[in-house]
Amino acid sequence: MRTVNREEIQKIEAFLEKKDIVYYDLKIELIDHICQVIESKWEKNPEITFEHAFHEVYKSFGIFGFSEILEEREKALKKHYWKITFKELLKWFRIPQISLVFLVGFAIFQILKSPIKVPFIQYGIPILFLFSLYKMYLFRKESKRNNKQIVMDRVILNSMSIPNYLAIQLLVLHPPSRLIGYILFTLIFTVYLFLNYHQLFVLPKKKEQLFKKQYHQLYKLT
Repeated sequence: MRTVNREEIQKIEAFLEKKDIVYYDLKIELIDHICQVIESKWEKNPEITFEHAFHEVYKSFGIFGFSEILEEREKALKKHYWKITFKELLKWFRIPQISLVFLVGFAIFQILKSPIKVPFIQYGIPILFLFSLYKMYLFRKESKRNNKQIVMDRVILNSMSIPNYLAIQLLVLHPPSRLIGYILFTLIFTVYLFLNYHQLFVLPKKKEQLFKKQYHQLYKLT
């Protein structure tokens, strides 16, 4: 069966670029979708040209059809990347990594029972929060500078924002004063630390590797 070649894929890519599609992985998803539809048309009628088949595919989307497909693919990608994010994060709670989690949690609990509890909560957490904001700013800047932004960039930024907001609300504005409060604070802050570390340092480094793993075939062609 006839398949879409490299030159034809580049024509589809050029067309999508005119549609101002920012995210590279979303563009690859759409290229893959369009190629599949074109090839299904060739299976029924091998004589039609690529241009004719491509025109028919685009026309079949209708006025709002292309926007709907774009939105549908973007939602699917976000869902996929959130799954990857949680899957990677859960690795910290397996043996032997979980021993480090317990060690950090124990250290935090001891701090809460010591005289440095107040400065730790009043100054330590806000400093970590500001550092996280700075790292988020650098990540956003780097993502925009890169011509191949992906939907995962947005997921990473969102997953950075959520724990930082919760940390300020729960840990700084409502500091613990009793044993049960210390235990809850320790649990929340330990998870916050590892989640932040994972999102600020681990996931950005793995981003390209995870992307290429998913799109290794089309990545070589575009």
